[in-house]
Amino acid sequence: MNNYTQALLGASGITVGQAKTCLYYAQSTYLLPDKLEKVPILDITGPLGTGKSDLLKQLARMVKEPKIISGETTSTLRDELDGVVTALIDEGDKINEMLLIKRYSKANSTITYKIAKDRGWNTYTGNLFGATIICRRLPFENSAAKSRSITIRTRYNPGKYEVIDTDKKFLEDIVKMVNISMKVSQRVADNWLPLRAIAMASGDEDWLKYSDEEIRKDTLSLLAGQGYEPEEAVLITLKAKVISPPRDTLISELKTSLKNEFDLNLKNYQIRQVLTDMGFKIVTGGNYPMVKSDEKLLDKLMTERNLKGV
Repeated sequence: MNNYTQALLGASGITVGQAKTCLYYAQSTYLLPDKLEKVPILDITGPLGTGKSDLLKQLARMVKEPKIISGETTSTLRDELDGVVTALIDEGDKINEMLLIKRYSKANSTITYKIAKDRGWNTYTGNLFGATIICRRLPFENSAAKSRSITIRTRYNPGKYEVIDTDKKFLEDIVKMVNISMKVSQRVADNWLPLRAIAMASGDEDWLKYSDEEIRKDTLSLLAGQGYEPEEAVLITLKAKVISPPRDTLISELKTSLKNEFDLNLKNYQIRQVLTDMGFKIVTGGNYPMVKSDEKLLDKLMTERNLKGV
């Protein structure tokens, strides 16, 4: 496996621990789609000229069924991500982070939207579940995207970078020995679970110790940040807006409350997407988008997530 690690080191100015993390992530893509219920985002973050694109190109030669994603608009990105096993995104600072979040969990990866057809509209249901490797100059803005990511931070390292071909079958054959029977209930540990299972099968004790420390640091960072996921914050905010008699609620009201109460900066279209994904209907009142009152659905979702109103 050393030659694969060296290939990743040669493509970017990263450490051995980071190179092995990238390698085990690449191997974890061969567990998709049937053997994994969750797959984290591999977030390659660093300044211009630190080898992010070269690292991405090298990983493209290692992962299962890679697809270069170029769309920046929400609709284009959504279409390009549908059904993709491993999405590779370069210069991804401006894309819709909510769509990347949808790729994390098989249970929440379906997306429904309207498409024009024969002078009317058809409902289309897609599936976004899959691995995502993205290069960015700045960290994710969305706390949910951060909590679903393993981050590789690149630094400037002068030298001649070379991207080489690798034997994907060899990587896939090693993964066949991997057992993903372990269960964890902590987000950061979930992110690292498939990588650690592959490292265990490979007998890589040094990297397992490295990942223990990374999990510890990521957990502390997560606990110090946003306490609620966007879906949870939207539900709590919506519950606070429901009065007697129930009324439809402006999306702009929710946006303001999310910022004031949770320091969560979601755009209107992102709030609408969160609501529609959970089953709420969006209507128009006075030319402004509103979420239609549905106390039964709201209470059901609050109960499922063990949430209380404020």
